[in-house]
Amino acid sequence: MYLAVSEWAISAVLFRCPSPKEQKPIYYVSRALADVETRYSKMELTALALRSAAQKLRPYFQAHPVIVLTDQPLRNILHKPDLTGRMLQWAIELREFGIEFQPRLSMKGQVMADFVLEYSRRPSQHHESSKQEWWTLRVDGASRSSGSGVGLLLQSPTGEHLEQAIRLGFSASNNEAEYEAILSGLDLALALSVSKLRIYSDSQLVVKHVQEEYEAKDARMARYLAKVRNTLQQFTEWTIEKIKRADNRRADALAGIAASLPIKEAILLPIHVQPTPVAEISTCNTIEAPKRTTKNGRMTCRIYPDRHSTRRSQTGTQSPGASCPFHPDWGHLYKRSFTGPYLRCLGHSEAQYVLAELHEGICGNHSGGRSLAHRAHSQGYYWPTMKKDAAAYVKKCDKCQRYAPIPHMPSATLKINLRPMALRSGAWT
Repeated sequence: MYLAVSEWAISAVLFRCPSPKEQKPIYYVSRALADVETRYSKMELTALALRSAAQKLRPYFQAHPVIVLTDQPLRNILHKPDLTGRMLQWAIELREFGIEFQPRLSMKGQVMADFVLEYSRRPSQHHESSKQEWWTLRVDGASRSSGSGVGLLLQSPTGEHLEQAIRLGFSASNNEAEYEAILSGLDLALALSVSKLRIYSDSQLVVKHVQEEYEAKDARMARYLAKVRNTLQQFTEWTIEKIKRADNRRADALAGIAASLPIKEAILLPIHVQPTPVAEISTCNTIEAPKRTTKNGRMTCRIYPDRHSTRRSQTGTQSPGASCPFHPDWGHLYKRSFTGPYLRCLGHSEAQYVLAELHEGICGNHSGGRSLAHRAHSQGYYWPTMKKDAAAYVKKCDKCQRYAPIPHMPSATLKINLRPMALRSGAWT
């Protein structure tokens, strides 16, 4: 492992050494320094880089001995008996790993660590660049009999979009919803430290109020206007323009969704796109074949698409396979789930590989059987015996059996033996 530090960031690169003269990079860690960490000494920053790498790459540090090549006397510092403060805490955390320190005799991997460090921009540079560019905010409000809602579309100078649909928990008129949309969008922009903002709305009344071309005669509108003007003072520069409703369709759709749905709490609403009509979607027909079992006891099933069949035949009855949950595509078999996307069907070898990666891979945490099967399903995979295979895999894991917590409760209910014991005469004195 090679370490690199600077005034604003730290980095570390982990290499695998198949031979003494060969180094292959496998992982790198880099992060910017906090305001307090920028005042650390170079030795403290080097120790901080090693500690951050050990926390991020903990499975590697636990499974393999790690050799740190550095030009700093890091070993002598961490083994000093008079360490205090944060250096003492870091030294205690690093002692659980088999870390060996060696002097860096050549650059080799140090070049990559320095490159990763140089790639990290200064936080001040990022802050200054964001101040010099304009953000765009499109807002719209909707008031219906089912409720009121607002839609926000915030676009960064680099083109990223942030969308929000907010349901108003109180009755509001259309103009009040437009003001609520602007105030919510301004709060979102301030939370992202935006200083230059262009605001677009399709409400002529609200835009003219803010531009001081119309006078707010209603007391409630006047309070909304005063709140908007006070919030706009926190921006360095801002503009507001009135646009056509056709140019504000995205924010209008978000506001319509929030106003139409009877939402009482925050939800996640995924919207899927169906490219073709349902009547033209090819169905799947199952071809009957002799039952064959594999070595692991699974049934083999082949499903082929019928391109010439329709969802219902001419006689009005449902065609065989119209309700088939499997769908072959691009040489793979997929299973239609209830709420999520299609699930990739796996064979025995692929299923074992997925279980191994999820259980003890780079991001594995040696979870239990039910949790492991749920993670495989949430990652988009399916096979009929996934719960059974996950439980069996956990039982075969050597580390899970060695280091799992031992239950102190008895496996069965203890029974009291009430049978009287025969005592020999003279047993009691």
